Amino acid sequence: MERVTSLARPVRSAAVPARPSLAKLMADIEAMPSHPSVPLRILWLADDPRSSSSDLAKAVELDPALTARLLRMSNSAYYSLRTPVTNVSRAITVLGFSTVRSMAAAATAGLDDGSELPAGFWDHAAATANATQLVAPRYMVPGGDGFALGLLHDLGTALLCRADPEQWEIISANGENPEAEREVYGLTHPEVAARIFEVWRFSPEFTNAVARHHWRLTAREEPMTRCLIVGETIAAIAFEQLDEEALAEAHETLQAEGFQPEHVARIAARVVEEAASLAAALES
Repeated sequence: MERVTSLARPVRSAAVPARPSLAKLMADIEAMPSHPSVPLRILWLADDPRSSSSDLAKAVELDPALTARLLRMSNSAYYSLRTPVTNVSRAITVLGFSTVRSMAAAATAGLDDGSELPAGFWDHAAATANATQLVAPRYMVPGGDGFALGLLHDLGTALLCRADPEQWEIISANGENPEAEREVYGLTHPEVAARIFEVWRFSPEFTNAVARHHWRLTAREEPMTRCLIVGETIAAIAFEQLDEEALAEAHETLQAEGFQPEHVARIAARVVEEAASLAAALES
């Protein structure tokens, strides 16, 4: 889960037909609301304040794959329940609407259909989801929304990888590089995800946070954006993905946000302890 920016190999010219592949993928996903799949209906239902757990459970049960994933996740070591979860209604109670919604979004995007994903995709998603959920109260962001932000923030990398796996492997060899992504695909992974979330009716705050999660953190950013940037930064610290200079800058940024080194260390230790079980549940 390296997070540095230098390229290991030259990037292929944008004239090579990678963009049409991405354009078709984006067009297909953006057309989904015209003929919504079961996961997309679940996504919308979970966002409707009039929906009950029973309403959502009935919808989830129409999708066997999503049902199985939610049951596996709710029974994972991450939640450490004494009594096994055996039905969808109980799974929704354990996970919460925001998590169910994020899992439906992942299914809608095809992250569970066996397609190739970027290396370490679920590991990074789990670590960031965990850390973002833990810091969410500082920003008055609901914990479930913080979890969903962390879980889905790199959806764009999965879609770029699917559009051209060979080229994605080249440009991501030494970590995410939005400049190279734009050169090759015409869009960066935060922009790809933001476009999808906008079409899927996620809130502007959620969409903006995903779009701006690689921006420099400032007090002018919206709470959700700051929450996500801080969560991803702490996840990177937890798994020692920053070089000495980047680590010093990260701690300086976090201190400006009110996170003292000892506080960061406690959160990071918890992320290291908990993220692996969550990633295992997501990958299964």
